[in-house]
Amino acid sequence: MINFSTSTIQTIGSASSQVSTSGLLTGRIYYWRVRAYHAADTSNWSVVQTFGVNVSSIVAPLFSQFGTFCRGEIIAALPNTSLNGVSGSWSPAINNTVTTTYTFIPNAGQSATATTLTINIKQPSASIDVKSACISYEWINGITYTQSTNSPTVVLTNAAGCDSVVTLNLTISPINIDVQPNNETVVENSEVVFTVSSNTFGASYQWQTDTGNGFENITNGGQYSGSTSNTLTILGITPNNDNQLFRCVVSTASCSITSDIATLFVEVVLGINALTNNVSIYPNPTADNIIIKANSEIIGSLYQVYNSTGKLILSGKIHSDLQMISLKEFPVDMYLFTLENNVYKSIKIVKN
Repeated sequence: MINFSTSTIQTIGSASSQVSTSGLLTGRIYYWRVRAYHAADTSNWSVVQTFGVNVSSIVAPLFSQFGTFCRGEIIAALPNTSLNGVSGSWSPAINNTVTTTYTFIPNAGQSATATTLTINIKQPSASIDVKSACISYEWINGITYTQSTNSPTVVLTNAAGCDSVVTLNLTISPINIDVQPNNETVVENSEVVFTVSSNTFGASYQWQTDTGNGFENITNGGQYSGSTSNTLTILGITPNNDNQLFRCVVSTASCSITSDIATLFVEVVLGINALTNNVSIYPNPTADNIIIKANSEIIGSLYQVYNSTGKLILSGKIHSDLQMISLKEFPVDMYLFTLENNVYKSIKIVKN
């Protein structure tokens, strides 16, 4: 084993880059190395070199190339005998953390030269996957998260073929709608306001409507104002607005949420001059009482009065051509007056 424990020659303090010697033995292989030193510092030893004295041939040890490894992977010991029969030892010790070049030094008495072998060590990697969501997020591990987290990890393979540890950094920032739009019932030629409210900082609003072809964004103009605010105003209500649907999309920079759907109901008010078949009702709107003016053909017919939720609140019989019905005990609402189980057209009554 060549460990330089004994030296044939040793030169210290030479200012020259060359050195000569004598007395070397014939048929021998000699190994040498050199380093520089100074009073303040000393360099590492050079790579071990060889020369022979009257040696007909010097054998170069042959070894199979060791493959590339990932950091921390177990590396088998390097063989102490080459493929062509040269025995010796390796230095330094195996290091499985960084790429290292190892030197094979033949044992003494062999006509063989030292050789080197480099084992490449590739490095694993680590990264952080930054994500944001409103309510939930399904990550690459197949798990859906509903709360902010920075702890989940998965191990993938990087371009070097080693482990790639990916950590999820997820921020869940839900948009809160604390006031939802409500259904509204109004009479024609009036106006209505739909309101939505969010306590999420920096939230923006976009109202949408569905008139039968799916929801579309509303723009200001015509009947509409406040289409990108939290309050939508609709002017000049017409029967065409009846059963029209409204909702609001509340958004932040990273996500959005849709409000509840509100329906606009439009009641067509029939006044004193509005005759429905053989009956008319006045005053309409009313504060307390209404007068039923009936044709003789329907005297004796049954009538019903329903509130806006469809609940029957009054019923009776038409017993004269002028008959008063009191709505005094009932709240402000929109009421529906019908005759003979809807054989005749219903009349809508407004109490204010």
